[in-house]
Amino acid sequence: MLQRDDFFVKNRREAMLYLNRHHGTGGFPLLRLNDKGFTLIELIIVIILLGLISATAIPYYLNIQKEAKIAVVKGELAAIRGGLELAHAKILASSINTGPDGTNPDWPTLEELQFNELRLSTRPAALKGLRIVRSDFYSTEQNKALPLCNLPDQTAGMSASPSGVSAKAMADVLINPRRADESTGWAYYPGNERDTNGRGVDAIFYVNDDRPLTDNVDSADRRPSQW
Repeated sequence: MLQRDDFFVKNRREAMLYLNRHHGTGGFPLLRLNDKGFTLIELIIVIILLGLISATAIPYYLNIQKEAKIAVVKGELAAIRGGLELAHAKILASSINTGPDGTNPDWPTLEELQFNELRLSTRPAALKGLRIVRSDFYSTEQNKALPLCNLPDQTAGMSASPSGVSAKAMADVLINPRRADESTGWAYYPGNERDTNGRGVDAIFYVNDDRPLTDNVDSADRRPSQW
């Protein structure tokens, strides 16, 4: 029987030789020594495979990030539009000097939206101070009170004022795509003009970016101002 001390060998090669010598004929497969590393061809193949994986995975990951940012902005856009619709309904329900020429305009004014609250001195007391859109991002400063518009490709103006709202006219919003200037994150026509038939045109709120060839174009090939 082998002594216990026989198992204490000096290095790996001696251990392998020891096992081959004592167990190779007892029904166990011989352990073959192989000190060879990877060949140059094998290393080149591994590098090529890693390159192919990276070329596929990295663009996919970046595209996911882009779509995630666009989805967040679309969600904020929907929330602000919903707030504007609710404020519009409450203003009409008051029935006090409404209409484009009234002292209680049907839609929040540009300044009110920039402050995110109904604040005209001529608003009925029940409407004053009404927040237009609820947001975790709260500020009482003009053009800093709305949720942020953070798209994948921001201009200097959009980055400097992601919560800001630029004024737009009826002519800017009745074309496709809507006209934008990328000076702020958002754009707003407050519904204070009449069309050729004398009817008021409802307010329109949108993303202030109409550039065609940026990462901000969504999967349906629509520019932000078209959302």
